[in-house]
Amino acid sequence: EAFCGGTLVSPRWILTAAHCIRKRLYVRLGEHDLTVKEGTELEFRVDSVVIHPEYDADTVDNDVALLRLPVTLSPSITRGIACLPAPRQPMPVNKLCTIIGWGKSRATDDFGTDVLHEAK
Repeated sequence: EAFCGGTLVSPRWILTAAHCIRKRLYVRLGEHDLTVKEGTELEFRVDSVVIHPEYDADTVDNDVALLRLPVTLSPSITRGIACLPAPRQPMPVNKLCTIIGWGKSRATDDFGTDVLHEAK
Protein backbone atom coordinates (compact mmCIF):
# COMPACT_ATOMS: atom_id res chain seq x y z
CA GLU A 1 0.00 0.00 0.00
CA ALA A 2 1.53 3.30 -1.09
CA PHE A 3 0.62 6.17 1.19
CA CYS A 4 3.42 8.75 1.25
CA GLY A 5 6.23 10.14 -0.83
CA GLY A 6 9.81 10.94 -0.01
CA THR A 7 12.91 12.56 -1.45
CA LEU A 8 16.30 10.93 -1.81
CA VAL A 9 18.70 13.36 -0.10
CA SER A 10 21.83 11.18 -0.11
CA PRO A 11 22.82 7.71 -1.37
CA ARG A 12 21.38 6.19 1.83
CA TRP A 13 18.78 8.61 3.23
CA ILE A 14 15.22 9.61 2.24
CA LEU A 15 13.40 12.66 3.60
CA THR A 16 9.68 12.19 4.28
CA ALA A 17 6.92 13.39 6.60
CA ALA A 18 6.91 12.12 10.18
CA HIS A 19 3.17 11.40 10.00
CA CYS A 20 4.01 8.77 7.35
CA ILE A 21 6.05 6.61 9.73
CA ARG A 22 4.73 3.09 10.42
CA LYS A 23 6.24 0.08 12.21
CA ARG A 24 7.24 -1.69 8.98
CA LEU A 25 8.25 0.61 6.17
CA TYR A 26 9.36 -0.10 2.64
CA VAL A 27 10.46 2.44 0.07
CA ARG A 28 10.19 2.09 -3.67
CA LEU A 29 12.57 4.11 -5.82
CA GLY A 30 11.90 4.80 -9.48
CA GLU A 31 8.13 4.50 -9.16
CA HIS A 32 5.97 6.52 -11.53
CA ASP A 33 2.67 4.68 -12.03
CA LEU A 34 1.42 2.38 -9.26
CA THR A 35 -0.68 0.38 -11.72
CA VAL A 36 2.19 -0.46 -14.11
CA LYS A 37 5.29 -2.56 -13.39
CA GLU A 38 7.87 -0.66 -15.44
CA GLY A 39 10.93 -2.65 -14.38
CA THR A 40 12.83 0.40 -13.12
CA GLU A 41 11.50 0.22 -9.56
CA LEU A 42 13.73 -0.75 -6.63
CA GLU A 43 12.21 -1.68 -3.28
CA PHE A 44 13.96 -1.72 0.09
CA ARG A 45 12.86 -2.31 3.66
CA VAL A 46 13.76 0.75 5.73
CA ASP A 47 16.75 0.07 7.99
CA SER A 48 16.05 2.78 10.57
CA VAL A 49 14.00 5.94 11.08
CA VAL A 50 14.91 9.32 12.58
CA ILE A 51 11.91 11.48 13.48
CA HIS A 52 12.38 15.18 14.26
CA PRO A 53 12.73 15.36 18.07
CA GLU A 54 10.09 18.10 18.27
CA TYR A 55 7.53 16.45 15.98
CA ASP A 56 4.00 16.93 17.37
CA ALA A 57 1.39 14.54 15.97
CA ASP A 58 -1.48 16.72 17.21
CA THR A 59 -0.36 19.96 15.55
CA VAL A 60 1.83 18.26 12.92
CA ASP A 61 4.60 20.75 13.77
CA ASN A 62 8.08 19.61 12.65
CA ASP A 63 6.49 16.93 10.46
CA VAL A 64 9.74 15.56 9.08
CA ALA A 65 11.63 12.28 9.27
CA LEU A 66 14.60 10.54 7.66
CA LEU A 67 14.54 6.95 6.43
CA ARG A 68 17.82 5.03 6.27
CA LEU A 69 18.16 2.50 3.48
CA PRO A 70 19.88 -0.85 4.19
CA VAL A 71 22.39 -0.21 1.38
CA THR A 72 24.25 2.73 -0.09
CA LEU A 73 22.90 3.28 -3.58
CA SER A 74 25.27 3.21 -6.54
CA PRO A 75 25.98 6.41 -8.52
CA SER A 76 23.85 5.17 -11.43
CA ILE A 77 20.83 5.11 -9.12
CA THR A 78 21.60 8.25 -7.14
CA ARG A 79 21.23 10.59 -10.10
CA GLY A 80 17.84 11.34 -8.56
CA ILE A 81 19.24 12.86 -5.36
CA ALA A 82 17.64 16.18 -4.46
CA CYS A 83 19.66 19.28 -5.26
CA LEU A 84 20.11 20.96 -1.86
CA PRO A 85 22.21 23.93 -0.76
CA ALA A 86 25.45 23.28 1.12
CA PRO A 87 25.21 23.21 4.94
CA ARG A 88 24.51 26.66 6.43
CA GLN A 89 23.88 28.14 2.98
CA PRO A 90 20.56 29.89 2.34
CA MET A 91 18.11 28.54 -0.18
CA PRO A 92 18.41 30.33 -3.54
CA VAL A 93 15.92 33.13 -4.12
CA ASN A 94 13.79 33.31 -7.29
CA LYS A 95 14.97 29.92 -8.59
CA LEU A 96 12.64 27.46 -10.24
CA CYS A 97 12.14 24.17 -8.48
CA THR A 98 10.15 21.02 -9.07
CA ILE A 99 7.71 19.43 -6.65
CA ILE A 100 6.27 15.95 -6.97
CA GLY A 101 3.69 13.96 -5.10
CA TRP A 102 0.97 11.32 -5.02
CA GLY A 103 -1.63 13.63 -3.46
CA LYS A 104 -5.27 13.99 -4.26
CA SER A 105 -6.27 15.63 -7.55
CA ARG A 106 -9.32 17.21 -5.91
CA ALA A 107 -10.15 17.97 -2.29
CA THR A 108 -13.19 15.70 -2.57
CA ASP A 109 -11.09 12.64 -3.55
CA ASP A 110 -10.73 9.94 -0.89
CA PHE A 111 -7.25 8.84 -2.00
CA GLY A 112 -4.22 10.11 -3.85
CA THR A 113 -3.46 9.32 -7.47
CA ASP A 114 -1.82 6.24 -9.01
CA VAL A 115 0.46 8.39 -11.19
CA LEU A 116 3.12 10.67 -9.74
CA HIS A 117 2.30 14.36 -10.28
CA GLU A 118 4.89 17.04 -11.02
CA ALA A 119 4.78 20.83 -10.96
CA LYS A 120 7.43 23.51 -11.48
